[in-house]
Amino acid sequence: MFKGGCLCKAINYEVTGGIKFSVLCFCRECQNISGGGHLPQMAVDRDTVTMIGPLKIRTWKSESGNDIEHAFCSECGSSIYKSTSMMPENIFLVAGSLDDPSIFKADQRVYEDSRQPWDRG
Repeated sequence: MFKGGCLCKAINYEVTGGIKFSVLCFCRECQNISGGGHLPQMAVDRDTVTMIGPLKIRTWKSESGNDIEHAFCSECGSSIYKSTSMMPENIFLVAGSLDDPSIFKADQRVYEDSRQPWDRG
Protein backbone atom coordinates (compact mmCIF):
# COMPACT_ATOMS: atom_id res chain seq x y z
CA MET A 1 0.00 0.00 0.00
CA PHE A 2 1.14 3.55 -0.72
CA LYS A 3 -0.34 7.04 -0.68
CA GLY A 4 -0.14 10.36 -2.43
CA GLY A 5 -1.89 13.61 -3.15
CA CYS A 6 -1.60 17.12 -4.45
CA LEU A 7 0.45 20.13 -3.37
CA CYS A 8 -2.33 21.79 -1.35
CA LYS A 9 -3.47 18.48 0.22
CA ALA A 10 -7.04 18.85 -1.07
CA ILE A 11 -6.57 15.55 -2.98
CA ASN A 12 -5.43 12.38 -1.24
CA TYR A 13 -5.26 8.87 -2.59
CA GLU A 14 -4.38 5.42 -1.35
CA VAL A 15 -3.34 2.45 -3.49
CA THR A 16 -3.88 -1.04 -2.07
CA GLY A 17 -2.40 -2.91 -5.03
CA GLY A 18 1.07 -3.01 -6.50
CA ILE A 19 2.75 -1.06 -9.26
CA LYS A 20 2.27 -2.85 -12.59
CA PHE A 21 4.98 -0.92 -14.48
CA SER A 22 6.40 2.58 -14.69
CA VAL A 23 7.49 4.87 -17.49
CA LEU A 24 9.16 8.13 -18.28
CA CYS A 25 7.01 9.45 -21.14
CA PHE A 26 8.47 12.08 -23.46
CA CYS A 27 5.39 12.65 -25.68
CA ARG A 28 4.30 16.26 -26.23
CA GLU A 29 1.10 15.72 -24.25
CA CYS A 30 3.06 14.55 -21.20
CA GLN A 31 5.44 17.48 -21.62
CA ASN A 32 2.43 19.80 -21.48
CA ILE A 33 0.95 18.03 -18.45
CA SER A 34 4.24 18.08 -16.54
CA GLY A 35 5.42 21.51 -17.66
CA GLY A 36 8.79 19.85 -18.30
CA GLY A 37 10.49 17.47 -20.69
CA HIS A 38 8.79 14.26 -19.58
CA LEU A 39 6.21 12.82 -17.19
CA PRO A 40 7.26 10.07 -14.74
CA GLN A 41 4.25 7.83 -14.11
CA MET A 42 3.33 4.39 -12.84
CA ALA A 43 0.50 2.11 -13.85
CA VAL A 44 -1.74 0.67 -11.14
CA ASP A 45 -5.06 -1.16 -11.29
CA ARG A 46 -7.82 1.46 -11.28
CA ASP A 47 -9.89 -0.57 -8.81
CA THR A 48 -7.08 -0.53 -6.19
CA VAL A 49 -7.10 3.27 -5.88
CA THR A 50 -9.24 5.29 -3.46
CA MET A 51 -9.26 8.97 -4.41
CA ILE A 52 -10.59 11.71 -2.10
CA GLY A 53 -10.89 15.37 -3.03
CA PRO A 54 -11.92 17.81 -5.77
CA LEU A 55 -10.49 16.19 -8.92
CA LYS A 56 -10.88 18.00 -12.22
CA ILE A 57 -10.85 15.77 -15.31
CA ARG A 58 -9.81 16.93 -18.78
CA THR A 59 -10.29 14.52 -21.72
CA TRP A 60 -9.09 14.56 -25.33
CA LYS A 61 -8.09 12.30 -28.24
CA SER A 62 -4.38 11.57 -28.45
CA GLU A 63 -2.45 11.67 -31.71
CA SER A 64 -2.79 7.86 -31.80
CA GLY A 65 -6.60 8.12 -31.53
CA ASN A 66 -6.94 6.93 -27.93
CA ASP A 67 -9.13 8.75 -25.42
CA ILE A 68 -6.91 10.32 -22.76
CA GLU A 69 -8.04 11.48 -19.33
CA HIS A 70 -5.92 13.82 -17.20
CA ALA A 71 -6.94 14.22 -13.54
CA PHE A 72 -5.64 17.13 -11.50
CA CYS A 73 -6.52 19.05 -8.36
CA SER A 74 -9.19 21.67 -8.99
CA GLU A 75 -7.68 23.80 -6.21
CA CYS A 76 -3.91 23.87 -6.88
CA GLY A 77 -3.68 22.28 -10.35
CA SER A 78 -1.29 19.48 -9.37
CA SER A 79 -1.38 16.54 -11.80
CA ILE A 80 -2.53 13.31 -10.14
CA TYR A 81 -3.02 10.74 -12.90
CA LYS A 82 -3.57 10.00 -16.56
CA SER A 83 -5.56 7.20 -18.15
CA THR A 84 -5.99 5.94 -21.69
CA SER A 85 -8.74 4.00 -23.46
CA MET A 86 -5.98 1.68 -24.68
CA MET A 87 -5.62 0.35 -21.09
CA PRO A 88 -8.89 1.26 -19.31
CA GLU A 89 -8.17 -1.01 -16.32
CA ASN A 90 -5.15 1.14 -15.35
CA ILE A 91 -4.52 4.64 -14.18
CA PHE A 92 -1.07 6.17 -14.44
CA LEU A 93 -0.21 7.99 -11.23
CA VAL A 94 2.18 10.90 -11.59
CA ALA A 95 5.31 10.08 -9.59
CA GLY A 96 5.55 13.60 -8.16
CA SER A 97 2.18 13.13 -6.45
CA LEU A 98 3.45 10.25 -4.30
CA ASP A 99 3.91 10.89 -0.56
CA ASP A 100 7.16 8.94 -0.94
CA PRO A 101 8.40 9.57 -4.49
CA SER A 102 11.49 7.43 -3.85
CA ILE A 103 9.36 4.33 -4.58
CA PHE A 104 9.25 5.34 -8.26
CA LYS A 105 11.70 3.45 -10.49
CA ALA A 106 11.43 3.97 -14.26
CA ASP A 107 11.06 0.61 -16.03
CA GLN A 108 11.06 2.12 -19.50
CA ARG A 109 11.22 5.31 -21.53
CA VAL A 110 8.58 5.93 -24.19
CA TYR A 111 8.16 8.42 -27.06
CA GLU A 112 11.82 9.40 -26.89
CA ASP A 113 11.57 10.68 -30.46
CA SER A 114 9.68 13.65 -28.94
CA ARG A 115 12.33 14.22 -26.28
CA GLN A 116 13.52 17.81 -26.06
CA PRO A 117 17.23 18.52 -26.55
CA TRP A 118 17.38 20.26 -23.16
CA ASP A 119 15.98 17.15 -21.42
CA ARG A 120 18.85 14.79 -22.17
CA GLY A 121 20.46 14.51 -18.72
